Amino acid sequence: MVAVRFFRDERLWVKWGPIIGLLLYSTLSMSAASSSLAQVGKDGLEGVGIECVVSEIKYDRDWIPKYFIFESGEVYRLSATNGTPAYIEKFSHGQYFESDEEVRWYPYILDRETLQLSKLRPSYHSREHNCALMDLDSIEGILQKKIDEFDGK
Repeated sequence: MVAVRFFRDERLWVKWGPIIGLLLYSTLSMSAASSSLAQVGKDGLEGVGIECVVSEIKYDRDWIPKYFIFESGEVYRLSATNGTPAYIEKFSHGQYFESDEEVRWYPYILDRETLQLSKLRPSYHSREHNCALMDLDSIEGILQKKIDEFDGK
């Protein structure tokens, strides 16, 4: 009864209507954004990239992110090389295999929910990596900037 009276009273609707509309819009926007990330998880990583950094920084090299892309059923690691000429190297790690919980390729396991990357080899002490989804153009742009730094541009 109170809720019906609330919505029928024009003064209250004029006062609270825009706020309710904004909250509803925000909720729908957040839902759409989170479902697009869930969609990537459900449909697979094909055509997607990830940027991974060591969780617990111990060495200078730990600050250098690792970039992986998933194309045509294979996973590749991309990196900028400091050669003459400098270029973006695309190294194949071979096929990747997906389940509902994880994505595996040698020598890595990527947890779908947390986007935490770890190594498959139990005998080898490895450190966890935190990853983030990235589009391929963004990864190439970052690596191209690194090449430009190598070339002194």
